[in-house]
Parts: sequence; C-alpha cells; structure tokens
Amino acid sequence: MNILESASKKVVKIISGTSGGSGVLVSSGNDQTTLVVTNEHVIENASDMLIELHDESKYEGLILFEDLEIDIAIIEINAANLEYFPIILGGSPNIGMDVYALGYPLNANYSVTSGIVSANLYEEKSGIQMVQTDAALNPGNSGGALITSEGNLIGINTSRKEETSSGRIINNIGYATLIDEVYNRTPHLFTIDTSN
Repeated sequence: MNILESASKKVVKIISGTSGGSGVLVSSGNDQTTLVVTNEHVIENASDMLIELHDESKYEGLILFEDLEIDIAIIEINAANLEYFPIILGGSPNIGMDVYALGYPLNANYSVTSGIVSANLYEEKSGIQMVQTDAALNPGNSGGALITSEGNLIGINTSRKEETSSGRIINNIGYATLIDEVYNRTPHLFTIDTSN
C-alpha cells in the first residue's frame, strides 16, 4: 500500500446540516475513541453532525474543542482501531518541499491534489503559523490534511485566497494551519509520536 492510499483511510468527510467539509483522524490516547481535527467553520452552528469514514461507515461526532479565532475544532467519535495520523511536531516545513492536500472538495468524493510549500507565515489576527501551498484547495477541502511525501501530517487545510483587495483573481494560494499550532492549544487532547 502506497503512502497516499494509506493516508486516504485517515481523512474523513464531515456532514453537518446542509454543509460539511473534511477532517483528519488522530489518536485520542485510548482504545475506545478516535479524534477528528477539522476547521471550526466546518462545524459552526451545527446541532448535530456525522463523520463518514473512507469505507462510508458513519459515526456521530461530539465536539470537544472549538476556537473561532484559530478556526480549529476537535471532535470525538466512538470508533476504535482506526488508522490515524500520528502527531509529530516538526516546526516549520521547508519551503519547496512536496506536499499533498487530502479531503472531500464540494463534500463529494475523496481527492488528492499536489503542490509544494510556498511559504511559512503568521496569521495577523490570531498569531498562529500557517503553511502556504500551491496545492489546489476547494470548498469542502477545509479541515483536510496537508501531508509530506513521507505521509507525515504537517497541517490542516483551512482556506484559499481567491482575489486581491482590488479584485484581481489569484490562483494557487492556499493555507493550512500548522499541526504544531493545533497541538499547542489542545495538548491535553493529544498523544505525541516521539518515535521520530
């Protein structure tokens, strides 16, 4: 099984009312539940939600953490023995490194796009570190995974820039929240992989 095929089992579709997005499976630290990391705007104002796995099985999600300022939410599902991304704190990725964006654009089928790390920057309002990439991000990709060619999770796909303040169209500028930033705000929820 190649890296991208393996990674597909670790990315989920989030169905929330009439909208939705993507999410990333990570360890909860116990063998009864699994955590899903996504963007807060994916589940904003959701009265209920379903988490759909790669095999189309569905689980109800319980929100454990949400923060509008950094646009991150953590959801728990009662599902065990799932494949997940280990949390590896690696700091800023190298500019120019190959990356893949994984998710469910338009809340439809799972897809993969490729690109590079274009820049590391800080979001002005929240101060959190973002990874800029030219991998295509579309509506529904929010909350999905940005991974390296080795299959390591480095970010949570968050947004794309479509035009300048003067209205000029922009292509190939997307942003992901660095996974280190997610951990720094919710360390009590995660188990860190220290094998690397």
